[in-house]
Amino acid sequence: MDVKRIALIGGAGSGKTTALESFCEGMMQKGKKERGTAFINRQKICCWSSSYPKTSKELQLNTDGVMFFLDSTKGVTEDDAKLMKDLEDMNIPHVILANKHDLTKKKLDVHSSAPVIPTVARETKCMVGAVETLLKIISPYQYHQNKCALEVVTIKSSAD
Repeated sequence: MDVKRIALIGGAGSGKTTALESFCEGMMQKGKKERGTAFINRQKICCWSSSYPKTSKELQLNTDGVMFFLDSTKGVTEDDAKLMKDLEDMNIPHVILANKHDLTKKKLDVHSSAPVIPTVARETKCMVGAVETLLKIISPYQYHQNKCALEVVTIKSSAD
């Protein structure tokens, strides 16, 4: 089975840990890094989270895609803007999560070609939708195949 490795990155308090808790099983913490596993549409996903990685090499070597968390209540910081630019320059598939959207309705000033998704990290359905968006960017064909296989299983089992 193909496993996708997704990094959840962002500033302290942006919602990474809460997101992992909402959609991952078997979450572990080692130092400042947290890890968890999820299955979404028959796709195994290994997630890890950390505040801003010290080197871009860590992202290039250890991930298939990135979920970049912004705290909507704080806006885009200088560090956020730099990391967004780095992700674009490294051509790493990513989505930007405007987290804590339930606490403020203000639109973030984001300069990126990546999708910006308003999220609430503690809501599982919201986070699964964000992961699905990232999976479509990482591997559109494989995402479609997994989704079709899931629909066939669902239709077949509902007919019984």
